[in-house]
Amino acid sequence: MTPKNEILKALRGDKLDVLPAAPCYLSLFLADFERAYYIGQYYRYLKGRSRCPINHAQETHFRAQAVYQSYGILKTPPDWIKIGPGASMGRTHRDRCARRRLVL
Repeated sequence: MTPKNEILKALRGDKLDVLPAAPCYLSLFLADFERAYYIGQYYRYLKGRSRCPINHAQETHFRAQAVYQSYGILKTPPDWIKIGPGASMGRTHRDRCARRRLVL
């Protein structure tokens, strides 16, 4: 049975073989790992340059990879993963400006 089916079964009150895991604040716990993976990707992308702008698609890819990698530290993965709406174009611009200040 898929994790989604296990959670739906639990919400219906059906009998379960195993209780599904859906930790509420897991994203807070993983935030530091996610940030570290994101920064690592950006520095690899820089390839020694002092600055290098990224576009919205690259930003979204970096964030998705960082989320994926951060969940990899867990011994047993949860039965769900919180997925946000993603970075807006404005957020990408603000983050890019913040990275410039960080790199300079």
